[in-house]
Amino acid sequence: MKSLLSLSALSTVLALSGCLNGAGSGTINVGATEAPYTQDSITSATVTVTKVEAHWVDETGADGGWVTLSEETHSVDLTLLGDGIVAELGSAQVPTGDYTEVRFVTNGGVVVVTDGTSYEVKVPSGEESGIKVKIQPALHVDGAAATDLNLEFDLDKSFVALGNGGFHFDPVVKAVNVAATASAAQPAGNPTSDGLFGAPEHIQLQKGYGRPTGGGSSPLLTYRNGNVLNAHNTAVIFWGTEWNDAAFAGDKITGLDTFFSNMNGSQYASTGNEYYDVVGGVQTLIQPSSTYLGHVIDSTAAPRKALSTSSAVAKACAVAGNNPDPSTVYFIYTSTGAGHVNYCAWHSWGTCSSGAPIQVAYMPNIDGIAGCDPQDSATGHSQGLAALANVTAHELMEAVTDPRGSGWMDSSGAENGDKCAWAFPVSDTNPSGLSTLTDGSQWKLQMEWSNAAYSASSGFLNR
Repeated sequence: MKSLLSLSALSTVLALSGCLNGAGSGTINVGATEAPYTQDSITSATVTVTKVEAHWVDETGADGGWVTLSEETHSVDLTLLGDGIVAELGSAQVPTGDYTEVRFVTNGGVVVVTDGTSYEVKVPSGEESGIKVKIQPALHVDGAAATDLNLEFDLDKSFVALGNGGFHFDPVVKAVNVAATASAAQPAGNPTSDGLFGAPEHIQLQKGYGRPTGGGSSPLLTYRNGNVLNAHNTAVIFWGTEWNDAAFAGDKITGLDTFFSNMNGSQYASTGNEYYDVVGGVQTLIQPSSTYLGHVIDSTAAPRKALSTSSAVAKACAVAGNNPDPSTVYFIYTSTGAGHVNYCAWHSWGTCSSGAPIQVAYMPNIDGIAGCDPQDSATGHSQGLAALANVTAHELMEAVTDPRGSGWMDSSGAENGDKCAWAFPVSDTNPSGLSTLTDGSQWKLQMEWSNAAYSASSGFLNR
C-alpha cells in the first residue's frame, strides 16, 4: 500500500510516560507504537516483550539499579501501530530521579510476508540479558511534571531478509526523551490533553478515555479568530472493497445517507448556532444549514491500519477532483479498522495540491468495539450504524465550529463534542436519550456543549 500511504523510513516507538503519583514517586506507563515503513513484503511483524526495566539514578546521584516497569507478556504487531497509536505494555509506580537506560526482554516474534508465509525470529541475547538502550538525555521524574520517553525501533534495519526467505531480527533502537526535544520543536497552537499538536489533534476518544473537561479556569469555549463553517455541506467516501458486499454494508450506507440528508434544519444542527466567526469585521453566526452532497464508493482496498492526516486529505482531494468545496466536510468511512487505538474517529484539515483547503474526517470500522458503542437498543439500527452515527455527529459539529483549528475550543483544547462525549440527553420523557432529525428518524447521538446553556444553568450535566 506504499502508493496510498506515502510511506517513509520504517521505525517503531515504545512510548514511556512518566505521570506523577504523589511526592517522591511517579508512574511510568509503557506502550508501543510505530511510524510508516518501507518494506512492502512484510504484512505483519509481531514482537513479544516479556519484561521492561529502567535504570534509576536517585536524586543524590546514587545508582539505584534497575526498576521493573512491566513483567507482563505482550505480543504486539508493530505494523498496526503508528501515527500516534499506542499499544499498552504495562504501568508501574517508580521513584523520582533520573532514568538513564531502558532494558527490555524479548523472546522474538513472527514475521508474515505478503504470500502468507510466516517466519519465526529470535533475538540474540534477547531472552537472557535483554536489550539495553541509552536514554539521551536522561528521563527525569521529579514529581512536578509528566515525562515521556520514546524508544524508536528502526524496523528497516531491525528485520533483515535472508537468502532462504526468512528474517534476521537484531533490533536497532534509539531512546528519545520527548520532554527534552519537544520544547524546541513544538509548534504554536493548543495541545489536546493527549499531547497531540496540529492535525489530527481532534480525535474522539473511546469511552473511558473521553474528556468532558472544565478546560482550566473557565469551561467556556472561546473564539480563536479563525473561520467556522457558517453553512456547511457534507460528502461521504466509503473506502474499501467490502463496501460492495451487502452482508458487510448492512444498513450502514443507507442509514448514513438518511442521517446526513436529514441533518439540515434539525435541532441537532442548531446546537452550533450560538458560535460565529468574524471576517472583515463582520460577525456571522453558524446556521443549521447542512446540505448532503451524497456518497461515492471507492472499491480499492482500504489501508489496514489508521489513516494519517495526509492520506485522508489525499483521498478526499482525489475524490473531489482536486477542487474541493471549501464549506464541505469530507467523511471517509473505511471498511477496515484503525488497529489498537484509543479513539473512535477524528476530524482534521489540509490542502490539496491545487492549493485548495479541505476538511476531512476519518471514520474507521468500529463494528463491535465496546469503547465506541453508544449502546442503542431503541432505534432498530445495527450496532455498527448506531456507533458510526454517534461518532459522526461528534466530528460533524466539531468540524463546523472548529474546521481548521482556529475556531472554538476551551483553554485545554477541547471542542464542543469533546466536552459532552458519551453523554446523552436522557430524561423522564426521553429515557433512551434519542435525538430526532428532520424526517422524524431517531438516533442515539451525544450532546454538544453550549456556552449559553452552561451560563444559564439550563443544560444537561455532561457526566
